[in-house]
Amino acid sequence: MTIDYTTWVRRANSRWIVHHGLSANAEAYLDYLARRDPKRLLESCRHAYRLTHERPPEEDPKPWFYGGVFSLATAAEIREFLSGHWLLRMVLTGSPGDLAQNPAGQAISAPTLRKIEAVRQAVARIRGSCGGD
Repeated sequence: MTIDYTTWVRRANSRWIVHHGLSANAEAYLDYLARRDPKRLLESCRHAYRLTHERPPEEDPKPWFYGGVFSLATAAEIREFLSGHWLLRMVLTGSPGDLAQNPAGQAISAPTLRKIEAVRQAVARIRGSCGGD
Protein backbone atom coordinates (compact mmCIF):
# COMPACT_ATOMS: atom_id res chain seq x y z
CA MET A 1 0.00 0.00 0.00
CA THR A 2 1.34 3.42 -0.95
CA ILE A 3 0.83 6.19 1.57
CA ASP A 4 0.31 9.80 0.53
CA TYR A 5 2.26 11.26 3.44
CA THR A 6 1.36 14.87 2.69
CA THR A 7 -2.37 14.15 2.64
CA TRP A 8 -2.06 12.09 5.82
CA VAL A 9 -0.19 14.90 7.63
CA ARG A 10 -2.60 17.61 6.50
CA ARG A 11 -5.58 15.51 7.59
CA ALA A 12 -4.08 14.71 11.01
CA ASN A 13 -3.08 18.33 11.57
CA SER A 14 -6.57 19.56 10.76
CA ARG A 15 -8.22 17.13 13.19
CA TRP A 16 -6.11 17.48 16.31
CA ILE A 17 -6.80 20.05 18.98
CA VAL A 18 -3.58 21.90 19.77
CA HIS A 19 -2.88 25.18 21.52
CA HIS A 20 -1.49 28.58 20.57
CA GLY A 21 -2.18 28.27 16.85
CA LEU A 22 0.13 25.30 16.30
CA SER A 23 -2.21 23.71 13.75
CA ALA A 24 -2.41 26.94 11.73
CA ASN A 25 1.36 27.43 11.97
CA ALA A 26 1.98 23.87 10.80
CA GLU A 27 -0.43 24.35 7.90
CA ALA A 28 1.33 27.59 6.93
CA TYR A 29 4.69 25.78 7.09
CA LEU A 30 3.38 22.94 4.91
CA ASP A 31 2.07 25.48 2.37
CA TYR A 32 5.43 27.27 2.47
CA LEU A 33 7.29 24.02 1.78
CA ALA A 34 4.86 23.12 -1.02
CA ARG A 35 5.78 26.39 -2.77
CA ARG A 36 9.50 26.48 -1.95
CA ASP A 37 10.73 22.92 -1.51
CA PRO A 38 8.31 20.09 -2.41
CA LYS A 39 11.01 17.47 -1.80
CA ARG A 40 11.52 18.68 1.77
CA LEU A 41 7.72 18.80 2.21
CA LEU A 42 7.45 15.13 1.31
CA GLU A 43 10.38 14.18 3.54
CA SER A 44 9.00 16.17 6.49
CA CYS A 45 5.59 14.53 6.08
CA ARG A 46 7.24 11.11 5.91
CA HIS A 47 9.10 11.94 9.14
CA ALA A 48 5.85 12.99 10.85
CA TYR A 49 4.17 9.74 9.80
CA ARG A 50 7.09 7.59 10.96
CA LEU A 51 7.57 9.33 14.31
CA THR A 52 3.85 9.18 15.03
CA HIS A 53 3.73 5.46 14.31
CA GLU A 54 7.06 4.57 15.95
CA ARG A 55 6.43 6.39 19.24
CA PRO A 56 5.79 4.40 22.40
CA PRO A 57 2.10 3.42 22.34
CA GLU A 58 1.29 5.12 25.64
CA GLU A 59 2.63 8.47 24.40
CA ASP A 60 0.55 11.37 23.10
CA PRO A 61 1.28 11.41 19.35
CA LYS A 62 1.26 15.20 18.95
CA PRO A 63 4.85 16.04 20.04
CA TRP A 64 6.14 13.24 17.83
CA PHE A 65 3.96 14.30 14.89
CA TYR A 66 4.91 17.97 15.06
CA GLY A 67 8.55 17.09 15.72
CA GLY A 68 8.43 15.21 12.42
CA VAL A 69 6.60 17.95 10.55
CA PHE A 70 9.26 20.49 11.54
CA SER A 71 12.19 18.04 11.57
CA LEU A 72 13.86 19.63 8.54
CA ALA A 73 13.05 23.25 9.37
CA THR A 74 15.87 25.75 9.18
CA ALA A 75 16.66 28.07 12.07
CA ALA A 76 14.82 30.89 10.26
CA GLU A 77 11.77 28.67 9.68
CA ILE A 78 11.73 27.62 13.33
CA ARG A 79 11.75 31.30 14.34
CA GLU A 80 8.98 32.12 11.86
CA PHE A 81 6.62 29.19 12.36
CA LEU A 82 7.34 28.11 15.96
CA SER A 83 7.85 31.41 17.76
CA GLY A 84 5.08 30.61 20.25
CA HIS A 85 5.94 26.94 20.73
CA TRP A 86 8.91 26.67 23.07
CA LEU A 87 8.62 22.90 23.58
CA LEU A 88 9.00 22.19 19.87
CA ARG A 89 11.84 24.70 19.62
CA MET A 90 13.57 22.78 22.41
CA VAL A 91 13.03 19.52 20.53
CA LEU A 92 14.48 20.97 17.33
CA THR A 93 17.22 23.27 18.60
CA GLY A 94 17.89 22.33 22.20
CA SER A 95 18.61 25.99 22.88
CA PRO A 96 18.85 26.78 26.59
CA GLY A 97 17.35 30.18 25.79
CA ASP A 98 14.12 28.46 24.83
CA LEU A 99 13.82 27.05 28.34
CA ALA A 100 13.77 30.61 29.66
CA GLN A 101 10.83 31.35 27.36
CA ASN A 102 8.61 28.80 29.07
CA PRO A 103 5.36 30.81 29.12
CA ALA A 104 4.63 29.82 32.69
CA GLY A 105 8.05 31.11 33.72
CA GLN A 106 8.46 28.01 35.85
CA ALA A 107 10.95 25.21 35.93
CA ILE A 108 10.17 22.49 33.44
CA SER A 109 9.18 19.19 35.02
CA ALA A 110 11.35 16.13 34.76
CA PRO A 111 8.71 14.23 32.69
CA THR A 112 8.55 17.13 30.21
CA LEU A 113 12.33 17.23 29.95
CA ARG A 114 12.35 13.47 29.31
CA LYS A 115 9.70 13.92 26.60
CA ILE A 116 11.73 16.69 24.94
CA GLU A 117 14.83 14.51 24.97
CA ALA A 118 13.01 11.42 23.65
CA VAL A 119 11.44 13.32 20.76
CA ARG A 120 14.73 15.14 20.08
CA GLN A 121 16.56 11.81 19.84
CA ALA A 122 13.88 10.40 17.53
CA VAL A 123 14.08 13.46 15.27
CA ALA A 124 17.88 13.18 15.15
CA ARG A 125 17.60 9.49 14.28
CA ILE A 126 15.07 10.06 11.53
CA ARG A 127 17.05 12.98 10.07
CA GLY A 128 20.00 10.63 9.78
CA SER A 129 18.06 7.83 8.11
CA CYS A 130 18.19 7.31 4.39
CA GLY A 131 14.66 8.68 3.87
CA GLY A 132 13.08 5.32 3.17
CA ASP A 133 10.50 3.51 5.24
